[in-house]
Amino acid sequence: MSKIDFATKEAPQQAAEATKALVPRPANTSVTSYRPVLGDYIPSLAETRLPRISIVHGVGRLKEDFPVGGIVYGGQVLLYEARLGKKEASDPFEMVVLGWLPMRYVEKVRGGGRGMIVTSEEAVVEANGTLDYNEWVEKRAQGVRRFETLAEAVCLVKQPKMCENEPAQFPLIIEGERWALGIWGMKGTAFTNGAKTIFSSRHTGCCVDGYPACSWMASTESKPYTTEEGGQTDIPIPKFVPGKITTQKFCDYAVNLVTKGAAAAMHESKSAED
Repeated sequence: MSKIDFATKEAPQQAAEATKALVPRPANTSVTSYRPVLGDYIPSLAETRLPRISIVHGVGRLKEDFPVGGIVYGGQVLLYEARLGKKEASDPFEMVVLGWLPMRYVEKVRGGGRGMIVTSEEAVVEANGTLDYNEWVEKRAQGVRRFETLAEAVCLVKQPKMCENEPAQFPLIIEGERWALGIWGMKGTAFTNGAKTIFSSRHTGCCVDGYPACSWMASTESKPYTTEEGGQTDIPIPKFVPGKITTQKFCDYAVNLVTKGAAAAMHESKSAED
């Protein structure tokens, strides 16, 4: 062992070095420790992929798991069940439209396949298409393509009674009630009978102060439909009936939800309560 002079200023350092020399370093010990830095990144609404709200039709994947005429959230949760035989329909569910995504125009393809999607009426014309059904009937033999307007509403959906056992699907708590955020896309008869009903309310109806100012009771109803082959069938279409005027607090939450995100909206809502 080396000799240490405790009377010198270097004594503490010499003592530490001597101790290191006597005590071997344990095997498999890393010289540096790993300390990950995790940031609580909160994405904007534009960076999210929201669940879709869809009506179950007689064609498509949803009819394999849900009854025709029903309304499904995220392909997993049944929000509304239409009347079927002797079984009565469920109660309509409550929803609030926060706003609309930019309009798109979707080519209607026979058999329900995926067609071209464009973002302007000018692009429809450039693609040799038309939004006018009668014009398409007259010119389809010449190769004119049929397009439909697609309106996509960003909605808050209130947890229905039939979904009481699925609270995780409705994580947003507003004024003591559970809600979920989703997108409802409407085109064709759904656009005419659904989206236009809500559009009209923005001009002269319950939403003159803004779309979040009024809730809607959502369900479906059956409507006769003429197929491209000239046949007749019934299809489910959305039915929206004005619900109730929302509170100013609810509207403020809705604005923060769209502009700042759910986390900020929840924080500001709680701060207002305090």
